[in-house]
Amino acid sequence: KLFCVARSPEPGGSRWPQGGCFAMPELVNELGICVIGVTVCLIVALILFNALFQYTRAEVMAGLEDEFGKHLTFHSPDDTPRLLKQFGFAYSVWGSILLNSWVGIFVVGYIYMILFCWLSYAPQFGAPTFALQAFGGWNGFMAPWLIIFTMVHIIGMALIVCWEAMRTRFMLPVSHMADATHVMIEEEASFMTDGNILDPE
Repeated sequence: KLFCVARSPEPGGSRWPQGGCFAMPELVNELGICVIGVTVCLIVALILFNALFQYTRAEVMAGLEDEFGKHLTFHSPDDTPRLLKQFGFAYSVWGSILLNSWVGIFVVGYIYMILFCWLSYAPQFGAPTFALQAFGGWNGFMAPWLIIFTMVHIIGMALIVCWEAMRTRFMLPVSHMADATHVMIEEEASFMTDGNILDPE
C-alpha cells in the first residue's frame, strides 16, 4: 500500500517538501486481527450467557411461593430497635461459573499485558523477537495490546465497584430460609418506610 504527499508550496511546510509516494505498512496484520476478534467474541459470548442467566433468575424470582425477603427485628446495644430485612439466596453452579469467568478474563488479560509488555522490548531484556515478527512489527504488536489493556481495565473497575452486588446477582433467590445457602440482610431506614416524616424546617 502507498500513500502520496503533494509538494509543499512553502519551505518547511511539510515533512516531505518535494512530495512523493511512500510505502505504508499495515497497522494490524491477520494475527493481530485474530487476537482482537477472539477477545471481543469471548466477552460478547460471556455477556450473552450472563443475560440468559439473569433471565432465568428473574423467572425463578417471579415463581417464588412467598414474598421474597423476611422482616427481622434487631435491638442494638442502645436498645434502639432497627428494622432489618433478610433475603435468602441459593448457590448456583452456573452462576458461580459465570461470575468466576469474569475474574478469569481479568486475570488472563493481565498476564497477557505483562508478558507482551516484556516481549515488546525485544531483543532487549532477554525478550525473544518472534512475537514482534509474528505481529508484523511494533505497531501491529501494540494495537491489540492497547485494546485488551482497555477492556481488562474496564472489567477490573466493574469487578472492584460491583463485586458484592454481583455475588448475589449470580445466586438464585429462595422464599424459605431453610433452602438458602447465603443470607443478605438490609436495614430498612425510617426515611424510606415512614410516610409521616415531616420537614425539619
